[in-house]
Amino acid sequence: MGVRLLGPARVDGDATLRPRDLRVLSALAVRRGLAVSAPELAEAVWGPAPPASWPKQVQICVGRLRKALGVAVVETVGNAYRLQVDAVDLDVTDFEQLVVRGRVLVQAEELDRAAATFARAGALWQGAPFRDLDGWSPALAERLRLEDLHRSLDEELLDARLRCGEHREVAGRAEALVAEDPLRERRWAILARAQYQCGRQADALRSLQRARRLLLEQLGVDPGRELVELEAAILRQEPALLSVPAQRVVSGDCPYKGLSWYDTGDRLYGRDREAEACLARLQSSPFLVLAGPSGCGKSSLLRAGIVPALRRLGRSTLLLVPSPDGGLDLPGRSDVDPVPVLVVDQLEEVFAAAHGVEQVRATCARLAAHAREVGPVVLAVRADHLAGLAADSSLGQLVEQGLHLVSPLSEGALREAIERPAADAGLRIEEGLVDLLVRDTEGEPGALPLLSHALAETWLRRDGNVLTVEGYRATGGIRGAVSRSADRLYEGLPPEQRPVVRSLLLRLVAPSLDGDPVRCRVQADRLRGSSDRERVLALLIRSRLVTAQDEVVEISHEALARAWPRLRS
Repeated sequence: MGVRLLGPARVDGDATLRPRDLRVLSALAVRRGLAVSAPELAEAVWGPAPPASWPKQVQICVGRLRKALGVAVVETVGNAYRLQVDAVDLDVTDFEQLVVRGRVLVQAEELDRAAATFARAGALWQGAPFRDLDGWSPALAERLRLEDLHRSLDEELLDARLRCGEHREVAGRAEALVAEDPLRERRWAILARAQYQCGRQADALRSLQRARRLLLEQLGVDPGRELVELEAAILRQEPALLSVPAQRVVSGDCPYKGLSWYDTGDRLYGRDREAEACLARLQSSPFLVLAGPSGCGKSSLLRAGIVPALRRLGRSTLLLVPSPDGGLDLPGRSDVDPVPVLVVDQLEEVFAAAHGVEQVRATCARLAAHAREVGPVVLAVRADHLAGLAADSSLGQLVEQGLHLVSPLSEGALREAIERPAADAGLRIEEGLVDLLVRDTEGEPGALPLLSHALAETWLRRDGNVLTVEGYRATGGIRGAVSRSADRLYEGLPPEQRPVVRSLLLRLVAPSLDGDPVRCRVQADRLRGSSDRERVLALLIRSRLVTAQDEVVEISHEALARAWPRLRS
């Protein structure tokens, strides 16, 4: 549970604690990790003249804190109490750790990550801490220390951003910081450097002269070494003052698709050779079948690999998927030359248990007739439904000639699929993350959508423009990212809306006769009907667990049914 002390004291999600309880909690947090005697707590809460009943009142406050935060959070040590900082999410501790981490990143020249880390620390600051303990000297000393750290944080954040090349944005913010505390020399130095990098040399020199005058008038001292050397460097117009790293163009969009497939407008990495092999097979056979287990990348190879490759060769394509009722509306003969290549994705939906055998046979016969009499056919089907294509003997012969088993990505191709989208988006990947992803993916069946989802969740937790090992581990990894994000969505809903999630998702998955569940495509208007259903459906789409296209809704991938225990059960 989160304890917020930077600003008004509060405990996340708990309205039962009284002001006196929060003052006891604040006093324990002032000396976090150390024992605080009961008399000291009484002095912190009531001042130098506590009531006669203070021993009992302190015990009652500690009891309520344990009930709200957990028994282990406040430990009894003789006649004293200690706050176990590892057992609670304390914003004061998070604030200090983020500042330290940012400084380490500055030393490592990881300036964009440092700026992002400093910004996260600044976002925790909601005001001066421990204001409810004004009369207690340990709290006053700790508040002054943290306020000074916060002032330094503002400067370190601007300095990191300035060194990243964000001088125009920094100049305006530095003006405001100088106005807040004009006697802090570092703020004047940041302002002058930002103005100089903006091409405003005269403004930079005027800022330094104002700083000199204020320091003499207010404190009776000359500027320090940093301001003196900076003024001299500006007068000499030293090139180093304008030296900033080349800025990457960073996309604001996530470069990974999550559970969704890569579509015709997306760049697919790691499958170029396989797409070429499929095109070569299509030269000798009018029928190409991409088969493999769920999650191996069939749809992405079909849509973002083979279809664009055909179009580059001048061949038009017609992409179809089975309708929500399992039908497949094949086109007739065409006068167009050459005839468009018929591309069918997710053919396994035809074999879902809800569809009759006669419908399956008719669809198979029509596919065979189209390939023999009209034009080439490329389709993707889950491997556990390959036998269903033998419902028509002529189609079975075509499948035998044009079968391509979609293989797992090799290690090199997997690295390319991880690294290239990040590079295209202007992102960097922390050393060791790719090795960890490759290792976690090995031996994981249907891993590609799970990997892509974990990368999308890692992108949400990025440090500046860097995808980090820490961010990836926080997702739950390849095996846990889907479950964790889906459970977070489910548990974040009001209790009355959770049955709506269950109702919607169970209509989007059907049991198959001989394999894993098959996703079902359902007309969106059949899922709506109330404001709750509208809101929940929109939330599922926004979270990428569900996809909506052309007023048809489906779960983003069958991997959701495998990787989310709540849905699987």
